[in-house]
Amino acid sequence: MEMTSLNTSNFENNILNTQNSDENIRKLASQRELYSKAKRIYSLQIALATIGVVALSLASFKFEIQWIIATYGVCVTLFDLTYLNEKIKKVKSEAAIIQEMFDCDVLGIEWNSLIQMIEPNKIYRNSEKYFKKNKSFGSLRDWYSSKIEGINPIHAKLICQYTNCSYDKSLRNKFYNCTCALYSLVAFSIFAMACAKGITIRNLFESVLLPLLPLIVLSINKSKENTSSVKTSEQIITKTNDPSSIKNINDDDANHLSRDLQNIILRNRIESPLVFDWFYNLNRDDLEQEMDYSVQNLVDLYHQNTIE
Repeated sequence: MEMTSLNTSNFENNILNTQNSDENIRKLASQRELYSKAKRIYSLQIALATIGVVALSLASFKFEIQWIIATYGVCVTLFDLTYLNEKIKKVKSEAAIIQEMFDCDVLGIEWNSLIQMIEPNKIYRNSEKYFKKNKSFGSLRDWYSSKIEGINPIHAKLICQYTNCSYDKSLRNKFYNCTCALYSLVAFSIFAMACAKGITIRNLFESVLLPLLPLIVLSINKSKENTSSVKTSEQIITKTNDPSSIKNINDDDANHLSRDLQNIILRNRIESPLVFDWFYNLNRDDLEQEMDYSVQNLVDLYHQNTIE
């Protein structure tokens, strides 16, 4: 299976039709299913680092189990670092590559030959899992805004790439702030319970530092992921939000630019922190209205610069 670049001067802006083909809808369904799988593993990480620690700390008021709490913290941290983190990364990578396959086909972007495509049977199998859970592929249709209809395919591609990053950035920033608040609350609760039992140097390690170790490691990792994701998104937004920079771009340069941007998008999808589905659904309407407004402004800017 090979994807090649399309000569944007010789084909109409067919993004809106191509994105709704059965093959591409299944790609979106498959990547959604894989991301959901990664989020379930991430949920386990959070539960082990928060609920498990709090439950044991509460039990320590009645039982002398400080050594169990400390051992639990170390074991959970090792489990995260040696298995859960790697499992999440693998699943996210597969989902991101499938989404890359979708983008390259729909937007007419040349495939990066260094990236191994996901087998069609895997895509089909995961899309069927998605269908059984959701009973429909309806929510996956019209992935990119209809506002790009009728504009130059070169500009349309860049607007869609902008959309991928701008939407992603807003959502992840909100979720990151919420998880930081949760982690801080758990850490404060653990420290407060340790203080209630009387703080000593030994108690500080057994009842606070070691139990909080998995939460500390998780927080540091997610902070790094979010910072990297935001910086990457801003790079693409800066490149695509300046119409004058692509006003007179030729086909070859446009294809190279889109491929370079897509490489950054792929890396960002693999490395960026996960956002739970319930949080996405909670913020979906506001984010989509914001994005719709931003895309319209960008389309208007492209039209203005084309006319000038």
